[in-house]
Amino acid sequence: MASQHTLFITLLSDWRSGSGTGRPGDVDQLVRRDAEHCPFLPAKTIIGVLRDGCERVAYALDGGQADGPWAQWVAYLFGNHPGPNKLLMPVNAHLKVDSAHLDGQLRRAIATRPALQSALTLVKPGVKISSATGDAEEKCIRLEEMSRGGTTLKSTFTIQDSYGERLDPESEQGKAAYALLAAGAALVERIGGKRRRGAGRCQVTLSKTAMDLTKAYEYLSKTEKPPEAPLLQS
Repeated sequence: MASQHTLFITLLSDWRSGSGTGRPGDVDQLVRRDAEHCPFLPAKTIIGVLRDGCERVAYALDGGQADGPWAQWVAYLFGNHPGPNKLLMPVNAHLKVDSAHLDGQLRRAIATRPALQSALTLVKPGVKISSATGDAEEKCIRLEEMSRGGTTLKSTFTIQDSYGERLDPESEQGKAAYALLAAGAALVERIGGKRRRGAGRCQVTLSKTAMDLTKAYEYLSKTEKPPEAPLLQS
């Protein structure tokens, strides 16, 4: 059984993870809420921004080489999706990430207090942008619910070895995987929806049980070539 580490996502500005629904006659877009009625970030959203950060780190470490050794570690962590014109071996993702939520004690404390639940969000006016002109359309004002910044969400994650067991952070392969993930997480600046309009500014860090940023940078700066990623066919 693979042991879990913690991923901390500190929201520095208002943010949103949309539910795709609204309240008729009131709010056009509501945020997603968990079982305790608190805003949260789904795992898919977190994995997407982590992958983007890790790809940028790998591209730099590989000197712009598209299929370098660090790019192989990105494939190991996140898997790959061969397209019709790409002759790639399918690879399973070895990074498993859970949805990110507010602290459990806080969620339980406000679970039966609607007034406190409502304080976690605010409603902002918005407009519909025309795809043809790029300008705001007339008579298309929208009300969108946003989650308040200044909070920290927690997610658990594991990196598994080829046998589904915990990848030891102190092993040679573990150092490469966790260092890449820590550096990629540090490059994540925004998360969730409305990022292009200033929402979702954040900082993402790993727990020290995995690898902190200082240790990751130290490893990456002195490692010219990482150990080979054990890529297996899915």
